[in-house]
Amino acid sequence: MSSANAYTIEVQGNSAGIVVASANHFIFYAADWAFGSLDRKPFRSPAHAERAARDVLLRRVSETSAGKSSRPTFLTARFKSQVRVNRFRLG
Repeated sequence: MSSANAYTIEVQGNSAGIVVASANHFIFYAADWAFGSLDRKPFRSPAHAERAARDVLLRRVSETSAGKSSRPTFLTARFKSQVRVNRFRLG
């Protein structure tokens, strides 16, 4: 069985983005504006990208609850258990 070279990352049923294998890292491509800060950033593994997406959401939840963000958010504090990574092959 060959290993996957791209992974989708979903948080609370919404697509955060995909990571695509490159030479020695994975590049994250955001699928939602909420994850724009991660767009085209390299990660050592899909798991590192997943953690970064989770961290982005933790910051958004804390900013929203503190009244710092004026943007609407689809997040709740329960999202931690609802992060999913799907594997697929390109080509």
